Amino acid sequence: MIILLTIFKIETLNIKHLRHSEINKKKWDDAITISENALVYALSWYLDIVSPNWEALIVGDYEIVMPLTVRKKYGLKYIIQPPFTQQLGIFNQSGTKVNVDLFLDKIPSCYMYVNINFNSGNSKGFKHSYLKRLNYELDLDSSYENIHSGFNTNTKRNIKKSLQKDLKIRNDIKLEELIDFKKKHAVEKISDKHYDILKQLCLNAEMIGVGRSESVVEVDDGNLVSATFLIEKFDRIIYLISASSIIGKEKSANFFLINELIKKNSSKKRILDFEGGIISGLSRFFKGFGAHEKEYYNVIINRLPWPLKHLR
Repeated sequence: MIILLTIFKIETLNIKHLRHSEINKKKWDDAITISENALVYALSWYLDIVSPNWEALIVGDYEIVMPLTVRKKYGLKYIIQPPFTQQLGIFNQSGTKVNVDLFLDKIPSCYMYVNINFNSGNSKGFKHSYLKRLNYELDLDSSYENIHSGFNTNTKRNIKKSLQKDLKIRNDIKLEELIDFKKKHAVEKISDKHYDILKQLCLNAEMIGVGRSESVVEVDDGNLVSATFLIEKFDRIIYLISASSIIGKEKSANFFLINELIKKNSSKKRILDFEGGIISGLSRFFKGFGAHEKEYYNVIINRLPWPLKHLR
């Protein structure tokens, strides 16, 4: 009987579509903050940067919310996962069950192409085709010694190597220097437009006190060899971007950086969120620190007419 009632309540949800100008951002941010699956990506300031004019689906007085990261190109309206935004989807309060297919059905039909990453708190639906993706997370709520015991042999060896290379952590790197370093040493190339978005995200995160850079330099000359930008919100430290120079890779500087980060945050109620998982080398790197796999799902709905249906 309880199960039937729960399903009935879900199926009769009054899901409303709101344009950007209709969204009450205070109510929105309050809804994200108290949701059981809160993520910084879904806060209004973050969405405003990565997807200006984003829209939303809401239930009731913002009890359940879902951002729609809309765009328009060549006269066609579509929804796509924004850069530097691993997961979005539906955000709901504890104990509330949601049917993702119902929300997808409420996306206005004028959006001809939909590509959404739901968050790991959302179960996949049955009506559409869902692709499993993997995130890597490390729980930090135990001692450093206990966490270190979960590192694999290769990770322990690289940390030991880095400790012999006269490296130190530097916390005063300027954002411009970090972005330039990332551009120079990025494994995957991204557009200048995306770098502009990244800079806005980092600047805003620093300004409101949820973002910071961490870097590794050589002791003798202060040469920058590895760097990352972290966003900390909702008991989660997100490893947003990182880069290492050739020297940094030779000296295992990124192992050094993450090991120090874990030391500093061990025995705290935190999750180190590595993001990523598509590139096999990065997956091995994250798993080497004892990070566990966390599933989330991507869905694509393609309503484009032929021959546009095969374009991206």
